Amino acid sequence: MTSLVNPRDRDDALGMLRRLSERRHTVVTGVVLTPGDGQRQADFSVASTVDFAPLSEAEITLYIDRLRPFDKAGAYGIQEWIGFCGCARHRGLVLQRHGPACRPTLRGAASYG
Repeated sequence: MTSLVNPRDRDDALGMLRRLSERRHTVVTGVVLTPGDGQRQADFSVASTVDFAPLSEAEITLYIDRLRPFDKAGAYGIQEWIGFCGCARHRGLVLQRHGPACRPTLRGAASYG
């Protein structure tokens, strides 16, 4: 298994999206909750599966050059046009790709009362 982190530069981002085109990958988001007293903590992860449609070289280049997703693991944001148009199928929490998994984070925070 290969982990895709934030791309180092334009060429790295281009390579990531080329590898993701027409492929399935799993996005895992990890969350750790620690209250102010530092005594108790909860941790969990949430996984989603994304199937990419075929992406043309022109689509990949336009996306990288216009939106510069160098702060995004895998070089894409599901909430951006490449996510809407390029993802053929998504299973799991779509909000997971926007940041921490919202529903599980709220459940974990609620356990601290």
